[in-house]
Amino acid sequence: MVRERIEQSPLVSVVMPNYNGERFVSEAINTVLSQTYSNIELIVVDDCSTDNSPEIVENIARADSRVHFIRNNSNCGVSKTRNKGIQLAKGHYIAFLDNDDLWEKDKIERQLLLASKGHRIVYCSYDSINEKDESIKKTFIVPSTTNFKKMLYSSVISCSSAFIDAELLEEHLFRTDFYHEDYLLWMELLKVEEEAAGDQKVLMHYRQVWVFVLSAIIDSMYPVIMESFKTDKNKFLKQNRLMYAIVFYVSIIVSLLIVLFAGPIVILLYGEAYLPSVGPLRVTTWYVAFSYLGVARNAWIVSHNLQKYNAPIYAGAAITNIVLNLCFIPIWGATGAA
Repeated sequence: MVRERIEQSPLVSVVMPNYNGERFVSEAINTVLSQTYSNIELIVVDDCSTDNSPEIVENIARADSRVHFIRNNSNCGVSKTRNKGIQLAKGHYIAFLDNDDLWEKDKIERQLLLASKGHRIVYCSYDSINEKDESIKKTFIVPSTTNFKKMLYSSVISCSSAFIDAELLEEHLFRTDFYHEDYLLWMELLKVEEEAAGDQKVLMHYRQVWVFVLSAIIDSMYPVIMESFKTDKNKFLKQNRLMYAIVFYVSIIVSLLIVLFAGPIVILLYGEAYLPSVGPLRVTTWYVAFSYLGVARNAWIVSHNLQKYNAPIYAGAAITNIVLNLCFIPIWGATGAA
């Protein structure tokens, strides 16, 4: 790879994989092109999309010479698609952005400043948004540094937050034979680099679509339920049960639909190269459903001042998780991990 190295203003390459991203890809691209740091190139690699997203990207590329559009000859999955973008990149640094996530305007500028201090792996805080760009979860504020050992306990680097010295990626690409390929890459890089640096400002917005329905239900009912606890205990119990029932039935219905149609959903959203992820998707869907039941239960826990029991519950869950991983991963691989 040929790298352009300008001491005062290094070229930053942004790699974006695209598959059927017509709903959000234009918005994602615009957050790259509107960066306060302008010496960038955006490499969009299309993985045989079947919607109008290739035409959308091509039109943007015609209008802005910093955008380069490449098509895969066959659907090969996000790992190989990102790797192709890395191999075509000419920048001193490489950043990644998924085709539905968004950046703040100063993301590259701030991360470049951290990189200029000697940090070859940089990441940032982020929040989660729905299809309307509305925040749906508590902001994830990252630690100012992380390393290999810390990442074993808590993965704090999201793919769309990563900003990496291109030389590191010449010998370390995304793995194509494992689930969570981005996490594996970060761990490989942290074997080479002792430490990664995090910007604690929220510079990236991670998009989640269907789970925001459950968040909206809980967030809208929670204040009303907590207020009724102070004035009418019977009303509180009824409202609490109603919220729990709504979240329960919505979770079950959505989970069953995903389990039944996981194969077609994966092909539609990501292509046939992702069919091996059907098993983990089915398992993870139930995990998400039950996790929101736990969130719905918080109104009752907080109102009765029972937070002290959370610690032993979480500890028991962590131990159970470790035991299940030790049992299931050797048997079912990625599905067992999920």
